[in-house]
Amino acid sequence: KITLSNEVARISATNAPDPIVVPPPQATNPELYWPTSVAQRITTVTISLTFVADTLAVSAVLFVLPNGFQHQLEALDDMYIQAEDTISGKLAIAEEEGSWLHTPSTALIRLAIEKDASIEAGTYHFKIPVYVPAEVPILNVWFMALCSTRNCTTHSDDDVIVSFAMPGFNIGERHPDSVIASGSLPRSGSSAW
Repeated sequence: KITLSNEVARISATNAPDPIVVPPPQATNPELYWPTSVAQRITTVTISLTFVADTLAVSAVLFVLPNGFQHQLEALDDMYIQAEDTISGKLAIAEEEGSWLHTPSTALIRLAIEKDASIEAGTYHFKIPVYVPAEVPILNVWFMALCSTRNCTTHSDDDVIVSFAMPGFNIGERHPDSVIASGSLPRSGSSAW
């Protein structure tokens, strides 16, 4: 019996098609941007990532917020995705399959990528409305993970291909690239130029 089982296993293994090898994604430059960070208020956090080459390896993109921070996504339109320097001008999210946005908690966001679709080379910006807590946690780190399946729920799951950790921000802190516009009206009777 053992010989037969081994022989059957060997025969079926030799008749199996060659596995498809998908190279890992070439992703770089993860960035976290926030215009303001007022305690107990909502701000828009932008998480960006650049894909150097097209990839078929990613089935989902996962965002994990630090403790206390809460996304304010209530509808699909609440999350804005901007594709920059891509051919199609968009991310291949699984819109045709129903809800492409999965939010099992206020600290987790998972985007489903269209089946058998490629994420094009280019930079993607994910804009998320986020509630800022009264105090930031000691471990103030934001995670973005690229997953090989749509089942990932943490940045360290087995199906996570790569996870990017980005340091968070403090209460009252502005991103260094935030522009603060200021100005004043000309005094009455004086010339503006």
